[in-house]
Amino acid sequence: MKKYNEVIFPFLFILVLSAAGCSTGEQSARLDNPPDGEYDTNYPSGEASGDIEKIGESVKLVNCLVFYKQYHFTWDNKITDDHLTDDDLLKKAWKTDNHNRTSSGTATIIGRRNNKLLFLTNAHIVHFPDTLISYFSNDSGKVTGYIESVHIKRSQTNYAALVGVGNLEIVHIDNKRDVALLGCEITRPFPERFSVFNYKIGDSNDLRWGDFVYVLGYPMHYKMLTTGVVSIAEGEDEYFMLDVNVNRGASGGIVMAIRDGIPNFELVGIISLVPAEKRNILIPRSLLNYGRYQVDAKYKGEIVVGEIENVKYGVARVVSIEAVKNSIREGYSEIIGNGYSLNAFDDLFNSEKDISE
Repeated sequence: MKKYNEVIFPFLFILVLSAAGCSTGEQSARLDNPPDGEYDTNYPSGEASGDIEKIGESVKLVNCLVFYKQYHFTWDNKITDDHLTDDDLLKKAWKTDNHNRTSSGTATIIGRRNNKLLFLTNAHIVHFPDTLISYFSNDSGKVTGYIESVHIKRSQTNYAALVGVGNLEIVHIDNKRDVALLGCEITRPFPERFSVFNYKIGDSNDLRWGDFVYVLGYPMHYKMLTTGVVSIAEGEDEYFMLDVNVNRGASGGIVMAIRDGIPNFELVGIISLVPAEKRNILIPRSLLNYGRYQVDAKYKGEIVVGEIENVKYGVARVVSIEAVKNSIREGYSEIIGNGYSLNAFDDLFNSEKDISE
């Protein structure tokens, strides 16, 4: 009996020490992150899925479809930029084509007034020039001043993946900052899953190296969530960098930091671009209506210059929330004058008015 006690006692002693060690470690971890009013650098320890799902109800896929008519000229025409004001210029074209261009991205509902919605996204998603000009190249590959073709924009449609929402108009666009606000009138009652972004608008000037963020958007048309850490762009307050892997469609996706733990999410920016290297390739002329060529079939048609992109994954540039605020300030009167509301930014602008008064 005595021998049995001698064996079990050391075991119990070790067990007690181990349990005490685990308890001490958990307490130390909690004390390492006391509230300090700063954005968090650690991965959140609390339950975040409920808040993220709620935030996601305001984040929508947005698509843009643009139709161009292309007019082709010959080298012998010797058409230059000076001829673009000629009303009869297009009649000199020897051939015409119809082309379309598409883009997609992410937009977040930031305002609702009566039957009008306002979306925040990137300018580059919806900005397509009215006229595109291509020039002839000489035998050495140098671009000449003679026009080979002119694209004239015929129509543009912007639409969101949201029931009851029609064509989105461009309410405000800021190409320099890559910020755009899109608006629409609702034609049907709101579905229950619809909501305006109602979390706090943050302060990207408070971001530090290594701050943790969530990114929510629609890469490749899939609603996806990813995470990353902040890198500060020295001397800049209108953009910063992230180490996230994002793809086409993630542009406009919201970037959210957390201040002193869940559920204190704050909007600190929107994804703007992913660096990519472009290379020219020779391709067959595009078919209408998204048609595809038959594989292994011989091709005898016209060859055109196309582009391929080598995306540099893991590096993303973010339009800071300060840049968004500055852009909205500049267009505020026009936005409100067109009957739209900035619910998510109301507290910000109301407080600024109080200070100025």
